[in-house]
Amino acid sequence: ARPALAEAYTVIFDLFIDCSVAYPGYARGLPVADVVMINNFATDVLLPVLTLYFSVDTEFGLSRVMSGNRAVNRLDLEAEEMHQKVRAGYQAIAKANPERIVTIDASQTIDQVVSTTLSTLQSRFPEIFDGHF
Repeated sequence: ARPALAEAYTVIFDLFIDCSVAYPGYARGLPVADVVMINNFATDVLLPVLTLYFSVDTEFGLSRVMSGNRAVNRLDLEAEEMHQKVRAGYQAIAKANPERIVTIDASQTIDQVVSTTLSTLQSRFPEIFDGHF
């Protein structure tokens, strides 16, 4: 990412440091401060300018996963309690970083989620989107 950022490219990740904090930290019980420190070392304290957290209730999210629209992975098969801890972790991370993380209610219809996402991106990065939506 750093070379692209150095050339003023926009870089988009589908996962980054927050998932490392939510899964091994909040859900698996590793000390969160240690996980953050390791991530900061590994990324040289590179943080996203914006993180979109697509939030859904644990039960609802698992029902979507199991509906057959995509391949089920090993994390999907974890106990519901682990998924609840991951969600609580993401919620804590979002609460601690309101300047960076925007929570989007992903239980809405796909059209509503897309609309909210696009308006969030447009308001945060008007120079990139310049009326394209």
